Amino acid sequence: MIALADDRSRLVIPRRAFAPAMASRRACEAGVLLGIDLEQAAPAHAPITLDLSPGSALAITGPSGSGKSTLLSDLARSAEDAGWRIVRVGAGHLRPLPAIDLVPAGTEGAMRMLARVGLGEARAFVRRPRELSEGQRARLHLAIALARCERVRTDAPVLLVADEVGSALDDRAGEAIGALLRRLRRESDRLRIAIATNRERVVQALAPTHHAALDMDGSVSLSRPMPGRALPSIVVVEGDRDELTMLSGFHYRPGMPATIDRVLAARDPRDGALLGVLATSHPTLNARWRRMLWGDRFEIPDKRARAVKLNRELRTISRVIVDPRVRGLGVAGRLVRAYLRDPSTPCTEAVASMGRVCPFFERAGMRAHRLERSPADAEFLELLEELGVERWRLAMPRSAWVRAERAGGRGRVVCALQRWAMSSRRSRGLLEGDVATAFRAACRAVGAESVVYGWEKERHES
Repeated sequence: MIALADDRSRLVIPRRAFAPAMASRRACEAGVLLGIDLEQAAPAHAPITLDLSPGSALAITGPSGSGKSTLLSDLARSAEDAGWRIVRVGAGHLRPLPAIDLVPAGTEGAMRMLARVGLGEARAFVRRPRELSEGQRARLHLAIALARCERVRTDAPVLLVADEVGSALDDRAGEAIGALLRRLRRESDRLRIAIATNRERVVQALAPTHHAALDMDGSVSLSRPMPGRALPSIVVVEGDRDELTMLSGFHYRPGMPATIDRVLAARDPRDGALLGVLATSHPTLNARWRRMLWGDRFEIPDKRARAVKLNRELRTISRVIVDPRVRGLGVAGRLVRAYLRDPSTPCTEAVASMGRVCPFFERAGMRAHRLERSPADAEFLELLEELGVERWRLAMPRSAWVRAERAGGRGRVVCALQRWAMSSRRSRGLLEGDVATAFRAACRAVGAESVVYGWEKERHES
């Protein structure tokens, strides 16, 4: 049925000749009226030979009804017979669980995989499939398939198969999926990708190494396209507060930064569409990570002199927001690199809760440091664990509070909460409100594991 070369990359795919299924009386009546012989099978076409080496991608295109899905199925069956591992994107029904529970990996592994396909945000992690957009569900299917690819423990070739790619998406979202597939195949040393689609912009973004174009009669034209860009070069220009406001709702932190010093905007040069923004702010005067990043550079006893030096020499990247339709394509990294090429100050820093699973600051050239918990955070966590409130429960503060109360720890928690709030100028104002609000804020703060980043202009110019 199949011929296989020694390098395990060449497949010969037979083309099936389809005889019609058992016809009904009405189908026969229609056949008689049209002069069709329903027992005559369509002629089989010549087999197709493909050399799919690691990193290859095949795009099967053609009008509806031309046999794209059939050819894709034939390819998968031939590869499976040859000992390849086949992973189908979108295979099976998505259970009504949070997205992070659907990816077959541990918690951090699932977060990394979701971030890898452009779902690197807290709200996307916890939403169920029906709460996601069409584009987000397509990315979720892709994350699940990629996680399954990584679970293949043999050295067999792995073929990722995706049918009707981009069919339910707008042009920009479909193009983003194509470009994402292109990046993913280039990152793997054994992954091959085969898709069927009728969306031209998906194919252009994928930049396949092989293209099979079908006609309505089932004939196939094979070609090896010249490599092109995944997406047109993104243009990064000076932006404004209005552009930041337009995308601020997509950030996991509600609201705007306390100060806004500068905004950069990433745009699609074809139509000027806003793809992402970066905002910088004046630094906080007292940050416990500052000595870790800068040593004694800003350690000045006089508070006024320290504030002057900080505002003159340091800016904080306070927001990097990317349109969800084009996430996972490197827009965030391009924004950071564009800023670092022309920074407002000699020193730049950033703090990111998502840094563990989406390290675009580090990829852009910034130094990364894991931020240790403060003594106040550690003390509060230790008390909660003593009362039977495990760390994962902090994502549901009301439930965590009830559990601590049932353990008889209300008074101890309130006292610890007061000490925690007094440990930082930013949290002291919580003492003026109710206990529930302060406890909710503490739950968000003490469980997070942030990464801090630093970049110094002098070091990169030398």
